[in-house]
Amino acid sequence: MIGGIAWLDHRLAQSDWYPWGGAIVFSVLTVAALVELAAILRLANLPVSHAVTFGIGSVVLVGAVLAGVRPDVLAWLPRFVAAGTPLLLAGLLLNEEDLAAGARSLAGSAVVILAATLMSGWLDVLARYGTVVLGATILTVKGADIGGYLVGRFLGRRSLCPRVSPNKTVEGAIGGLVFSLVIGLVLIRACGEGRWSAGELLLVAVLLNVASQLGDLLESVLKRAAGVKDSGQLLPEFGGALDMVDSLILAGPVAACALALLEG
Repeated sequence: MIGGIAWLDHRLAQSDWYPWGGAIVFSVLTVAALVELAAILRLANLPVSHAVTFGIGSVVLVGAVLAGVRPDVLAWLPRFVAAGTPLLLAGLLLNEEDLAAGARSLAGSAVVILAATLMSGWLDVLARYGTVVLGATILTVKGADIGGYLVGRFLGRRSLCPRVSPNKTVEGAIGGLVFSLVIGLVLIRACGEGRWSAGELLLVAVLLNVASQLGDLLESVLKRAAGVKDSGQLLPEFGGALDMVDSLILAGPVAACALALLEG
């Protein structure tokens, strides 16, 4: 699925009518994940305002559309979302008659807004380096999922975090790290046309892998609190949109910051 999105993203980005069309594909998947995240938070007794979900989703989608005219919008979108967050949250709290209920709604809404801000870091990568580097970086992150699943299934013995996710193993986590290192070193270096050294890319891959596995575990915590196995039924065998992008949420700003720092 991620590979298909990366391919479609690349094809749309090459089109004459909309050079940044691939941003819409990524943004639609992000909005679907935010809707599922809001539903999970409600089940965990952290009600999220529908206005927040709709508003943040609209900002992400409109930002992606405007990027067709002004590509620099992609780089400014994370800053815009972050800047408007305090005002939005203050408005939500002041609008509640029951302050205790308002505080819970505030906490849930803050989580959704934070997730949107973190995910929009990937749009910054797209704006700076293009769809090919974006796809290679995302595949580096997903390498943790692929390696973790394959190694954990066949060699997994010791549980990594039994209270949160009993199926995750130490061996799987190590396997995911190895997959991320290999994919990052080969793909990002090739797609980046050699602008980064092998040592720099290995460091980036390690950081992305750690962010990936933490994001996966955080989603597991939320699902356990909500009492659900999957975030949705987008893909019956794999779960919902949030299950697909959970490892990308924390990795977004890590990727944007790490690559920018390497550029100097």
